[in-house]
Amino acid sequence: MPSNVIQVREGTVAQETLIYQAVLQQISHRLLIVRGETVPGLDEDSNPQLAGVEPSLLQNYLVVNTIPYSLRFLFQGSNAYSVQPAATIARDYLLGDGPQTGCAQFRSDYPGLGGIATLSRIGMSDDGTQALVHALYECGPDNRLATYFFTLAETDDSWQVIDTFAAATDLSALTPEMNYESRASGCGDIFVYKSNRARSEYIKVSIDAKAFDLSTEPTMLDLAAHTGAIEAWIDVYADSVERLGENPYCNDVGPTAEPRSVWQAVSGTVTVTVSAGAQTEPRTGEPYQVNVLIEDVVFALGEEIVHLSSLMFNDVQVGWCSG
Repeated sequence: MPSNVIQVREGTVAQETLIYQAVLQQISHRLLIVRGETVPGLDEDSNPQLAGVEPSLLQNYLVVNTIPYSLRFLFQGSNAYSVQPAATIARDYLLGDGPQTGCAQFRSDYPGLGGIATLSRIGMSDDGTQALVHALYECGPDNRLATYFFTLAETDDSWQVIDTFAAATDLSALTPEMNYESRASGCGDIFVYKSNRARSEYIKVSIDAKAFDLSTEPTMLDLAAHTGAIEAWIDVYADSVERLGENPYCNDVGPTAEPRSVWQAVSGTVTVTVSAGAQTEPRTGEPYQVNVLIEDVVFALGEEIVHLSSLMFNDVQVGWCSG
């Protein structure tokens, strides 16, 4: 089967396996823990977003999900999904006093895993060419709890997701404190960053040095006017990056830690000054120093915004690449 990540020891891949595989690939490309028993999703009245689903497909989904189903035999030999009984997940993976605490512990103990997925039974259309599946996704890299409905269609002996309905999502977004006490670091042409003392929050600025005539004289640039050539973010983690994985900045060792919240700069100015004789074209192994000052920057996550008056990245060595 094309793009099949289920390593089948003998026989063909079951239709149910192909459908579930297509759903799980939408959730995460990392190794997932899959709850071994199906759990019904929301009912028709609880999720008005399903109003657009073909009525007979929705009705068949509701009927088949009146009893649970074991997924144990559908993923035998899989190198991408580990099916575990619900009791084992509660005992060995979701430790702590509550869902968020349990997920924080899960991310700390298993930084290489993509999270935990709970699936419904598959509702099939009357002609067998469409499917409806509910999936609960918890303890992902951002500690989120999300629930989805997926509709799928059969094409060329495979199944593809054709629509996704996010029934509910709890991103539990973390607001940045914006207190960056570490020494600035960097790499590339030009990428600079700083962290807070706990190394759970990082502010980053990326500048395409080739796009500007940079020099030893300060060059002030407008963030909003140079989208793509200049970007700034704040990454907020649930814990210190060292407890969640490898440091993701100027580092090619994985698996790297992933932030729970990412705040994107939407306005502000960036002033860049490079050292004398700097090569601002990608030249691995030829580092130079740069000063980057950001001022009056607004960062946004959805409808929420935070403001940073100014921050200086002093004497940062850039111009080199990890590898």
